[in-house]
Amino acid sequence: MSEGWEKLQKLKDRQSFLRNPRFLPLNSQQGGMSLIRPRTKVKAEIKGFLIFSRNILIIFPAKEPIPVFLAKPSVVVFTDYSVGNIYEVCFRLKNVTSSSRHIRVIPPTTPYFSIGLGRFPGEGGVVAPGMSCKYTLRFAPDSLGDYKDFIVVETQAEGPFVVPIEAWRPPPILTLPRVLDCGYCLIGGVKFVEFLCQNVGLSTGTFCFIPKDEWPASNFRSLARTYFSEQPPFAVSPSLFVLQPGEATVVEVVFFPTTTEKSCQVFTVVCDNCQVKDISIEGEGQLIALELVSVSGGEEPPVVGEVRDLTAEHFIRFSPCNPHSVQQKKLVIRNNVHLELPFHWQIMKPNLHPLLPGESPDASHIQFHLATDEVFHVSPSTGILAPCQDQEYLLIFCPKELKDYHSVCHLVLRDIPQLPPEPSDSSVIIMEIEVKGSTEPYQILLEPYAIVIPGEIFICTPTSRQFKMWNHSKTFICFQWERINGSCHVIEVEPSSGRIEENECFDFSLIVTGGKAEKIVTTLVCHIQHHHEPVTLAVEVSFKVRLNHTISVEPSRGLLPPLASCNVDVLFKPHSCQLFETELELTVENGTGCHLSVRADVQSSHVCLLNCTLSFPELYVGASATGTVTLFNQTLLPSQFTWMAHLQGKQASLCSATFDPSSGTLGPNVSMEITVTFTAHTDLELTEVAAVCEVQGMNSPLVLGIVAKPKKLSVSYSVPGNKELILFVCSLPEFVSSLLAHGKGAAFFVTPNTGTLGAFESRAVDVTAYTDIWGEYRDHLICKVGDLKPVLIPIHMTVKGCPLYFQMTGPRAQDQNQGPIIQFGTHVSGGDTVSRSLRINNPTMFDIRLDWETYNVDQNDCKLLDLVVAFGDAFPLKDADGNEVLSSALRLSSLNETAWEKTRTTDSEGTSASLQSSTKKLISVHIRPHMGNLSDYPFCITPQQIVIPAKSSRAIHVSFTPLTLSGAARESRCVGLALGFMSLDSELAACVPGKVGRAQGLDLEPVRVDLLAAVQTASIFLFFLQIVVREFDITQSFQLKNTSEMPLHFSLGTQPPFSVVKPKPRGPTSTSRNPPSADSQSLVLKPQHSMRVKVAFHCSLPLLDQVEQTDEEIPSGVMLIHGANGQMKLRFEQNLLIHYSNNTLQTVPLCAHLDLPALRLSAVSVDFGLCYVGQTQTREVNVYSCGAHMYWKSITSNHKSISNLFFSALLVIHSPLVKTSVTLQLRGTGSFDEMYRSS
Repeated sequence: MSEGWEKLQKLKDRQSFLRNPRFLPLNSQQGGMSLIRPRTKVKAEIKGFLIFSRNILIIFPAKEPIPVFLAKPSVVVFTDYSVGNIYEVCFRLKNVTSSSRHIRVIPPTTPYFSIGLGRFPGEGGVVAPGMSCKYTLRFAPDSLGDYKDFIVVETQAEGPFVVPIEAWRPPPILTLPRVLDCGYCLIGGVKFVEFLCQNVGLSTGTFCFIPKDEWPASNFRSLARTYFSEQPPFAVSPSLFVLQPGEATVVEVVFFPTTTEKSCQVFTVVCDNCQVKDISIEGEGQLIALELVSVSGGEEPPVVGEVRDLTAEHFIRFSPCNPHSVQQKKLVIRNNVHLELPFHWQIMKPNLHPLLPGESPDASHIQFHLATDEVFHVSPSTGILAPCQDQEYLLIFCPKELKDYHSVCHLVLRDIPQLPPEPSDSSVIIMEIEVKGSTEPYQILLEPYAIVIPGEIFICTPTSRQFKMWNHSKTFICFQWERINGSCHVIEVEPSSGRIEENECFDFSLIVTGGKAEKIVTTLVCHIQHHHEPVTLAVEVSFKVRLNHTISVEPSRGLLPPLASCNVDVLFKPHSCQLFETELELTVENGTGCHLSVRADVQSSHVCLLNCTLSFPELYVGASATGTVTLFNQTLLPSQFTWMAHLQGKQASLCSATFDPSSGTLGPNVSMEITVTFTAHTDLELTEVAAVCEVQGMNSPLVLGIVAKPKKLSVSYSVPGNKELILFVCSLPEFVSSLLAHGKGAAFFVTPNTGTLGAFESRAVDVTAYTDIWGEYRDHLICKVGDLKPVLIPIHMTVKGCPLYFQMTGPRAQDQNQGPIIQFGTHVSGGDTVSRSLRINNPTMFDIRLDWETYNVDQNDCKLLDLVVAFGDAFPLKDADGNEVLSSALRLSSLNETAWEKTRTTDSEGTSASLQSSTKKLISVHIRPHMGNLSDYPFCITPQQIVIPAKSSRAIHVSFTPLTLSGAARESRCVGLALGFMSLDSELAACVPGKVGRAQGLDLEPVRVDLLAAVQTASIFLFFLQIVVREFDITQSFQLKNTSEMPLHFSLGTQPPFSVVKPKPRGPTSTSRNPPSADSQSLVLKPQHSMRVKVAFHCSLPLLDQVEQTDEEIPSGVMLIHGANGQMKLRFEQNLLIHYSNNTLQTVPLCAHLDLPALRLSAVSVDFGLCYVGQTQTREVNVYSCGAHMYWKSITSNHKSISNLFFSALLVIHSPLVKTSVTLQLRGTGSFDEMYRSS
């Protein structure tokens, strides 16, 4: 029984084969292995698999199928396309399993995408593990819209997977809002509103405005037949436009309402990329609506039976007034429309026509005529009514005559649209205001109306009387009194002119001065402005002569003979100041006497100060100040004046003053300026100080008050802003060198450092900074002025630049961090290292350490920034072996920490951050522009860390190791740069607490050296010159030319039967001194030079043996060629080997054809027949060479003498190029018979 089961199991085992893993799912037990799934154990979670592989954590869902192929890219995207073109893109399908797989791709479903035949890495459409097959996907759009499709990829997995296809252009984006608000517009009007439309997207778009009810359309260009797209009451232009990215245009919307309602229309904006956007355009039509809100004083109702204008809506009456007076009323008119309305006022004559109650005015009675009286005005007369705001107007009534005035004020709006069939006039009378006003005469009253002076008054003595004038008018009056100034008398009113307000009175003085003893009755006239009749004042007065004892006449009497004359002395002795006038009467006995008028102006000395107080607003203790006062002589008499030397007052002892001039004479009616020099000896305010001036003839002196508030000495300083200096290192003169000899890196020199500062004087002090090293410097400039406390002026200076300079470039004023540009030239690929020596000078007082880094610059590098993270010191101090010196770094760190802590405790709050840096940073992060790729190949600087001693120099070596080019690259340009980061190892050099702080390393701009070189493959061009044939050797000359910019070191070689013989340099400027040599000779060919090389082909007999060898025995490079005519030749192929010094090899093919000639004789034998003994016979036999020139020689052998007269011999012809010799049989018979003797 068990045997039967075993046989049955064996039978089943023969049929139960292992399945090919490619046909099993990857998640099965014996399935193939995935290349993207790690082989480590899987830790199961609740909803998936958590896989740990090195530092990568990958989570796969529990039931997610394992992919067999991956598409790259995973989504095929087209982003830039236009209609009518076809676009292609390649995508790959990669086999990510460990078994070879078949694949099937189902094309896209839409007609816009098509797929080409796949390209497989092998035959039969099988993709090996890790390999990819490529497909080309074509895209032919018929519009600029978005497209989506997919490609189905069927594999041997459980189900197919899909590769999405997307086509979309970055859409153009317009800045137009969703709602375009046109605002308000009057019915019948047209409003143009402009909106700026900009395309802020990344692609060009063509846009079309169409009404929404016309969309969709098959071709929107057919809709844009006109410039405007209209949908009443709106129109949009342009209806079709194109905008490039960033381009803008103006979209104009026209709004023409016909009804008083809010209108809204929807327009569709269609883009040629099939995008559609609805935009609403809104606007509201309005009618004109004005309202008279208020009138100052209110509107007065008309009187019953009063005639009014037929069309006026409002009535305003002015109260009665006097002619040429002005009345105003304020009108407030409200604009109830949301629009600006231009207006102007017209003053018209009223349309007066009596109407019965309920009767409507006849249109023929309504006429429009401008008023001509010009008494009514409206201000402003023209302007613009603001939207929904009140406008104030002044209605002015200014009558000129005594009568009643009646007019109508029309408010006219301009540019008002009218709907048809209204008239086309754009001006509309929107409001009519009827105005009336009346006038009445002035009411003026004198109280009393006449002035009578009783009794008699003395002549030459002014006499005054008081009276009043009342103004009972409606407005003020302006008066002007006339003056009676006759030959004898003067009558006048004071004041003679002025203004009297309404219902007020004014007091006047009537002044009468007689000049002759008599009685006067007259009328004094007063003129009232705008009053047609003057006001008169009646005056009655009597004058008499006064007896005066102050005048005496010598002689007072006497006898005068006929026709004689006599001198009379009139003596006047006044007792007081007065204006004296009198008359002397001469009495003649028995004759007619006469009168003599006497006048005198009696005055005394009177001098005054035009300014009684002298103030010194700017006065300092101990410093003199000057001021001026003016003396004025008010009389016609000369006056003597003298200033007292000592000041008066309680505070006179605290100050002093001098006067210039201190005394003098003032002429009649003359003013003189006196210069007062005042000095205060205290800082107390001086208010009780006076200067006294005595004037001869005056009872009391003149007193000048002096007021001052002295100030202590004060000096102010004006300091400019911070200065950023660029370090300039040059040959310093001895003066500057002495300033910097202290070794602190900077010095300040002040000019002038001493001097005198005058009062209110400003003086600029130049502070010159000398420096020889970078850093941020802080110090104080101590300024001492007089007895004032010293002032500390802070000095802050930031110095940038590089003190180091290269010997080959010298110091620079600009771009100090830029070093020389080192050009290594062109070198052969893989050649020897080239080095340049650069000497760097340090003119400072400190040792400066340079840490060099070299970078390679790639022109295709798109990186913009470098993030540099440093742990500890970015450039630590290293020993000679390049190891970091930890002990010195820690010691410097601790010292810096102590110094900075001291700085923080002693410095002020204004100290900069660089001078208040805390302890050493553990981690520092720097962001800088991308320099290149850090590498010490092919450029390198040794030593990488070097210390330039103070006032000394050191040399560095910049080396270039040529690259080794690979593949088809023939030339490579190497661009690099070296950055030298400066550091200071000395504590005092890096920081002086509170004074100096210097950045180091990455915080400081490094020294830059640009490096340029080129690498070319070693290559020589050969030119054929000539062929020389000598015996068995053929020599061919070549010319080698070095077309590169670098010298080439090489040697020539070849293999037999070729050889190189005696190469010779040649060239017009060649300086090569290589002697002729054999194949192994090392040669040098300079740039753009040439050299002649001879290559020889040696023909030898062993070469001919190869003809008889079989194909297997013939060596490589040799071939036997059979011609059509049976001719044979040997072809020899070898290479001319050019061995360069960089171990590269250039081969030049050499080929030689060796023709194999054949010898042939024209006869096989020659029989001379019977010949006379002793006589020579000659026969000609032609030797033919078939195939080539050859050398031959003949040998006669096998001489046989059959008898004494019969001879035979064998002539053998040998040639080195013919293996088998050619023979010629010779025969001849001798005879003594003379008949055979030739003549």
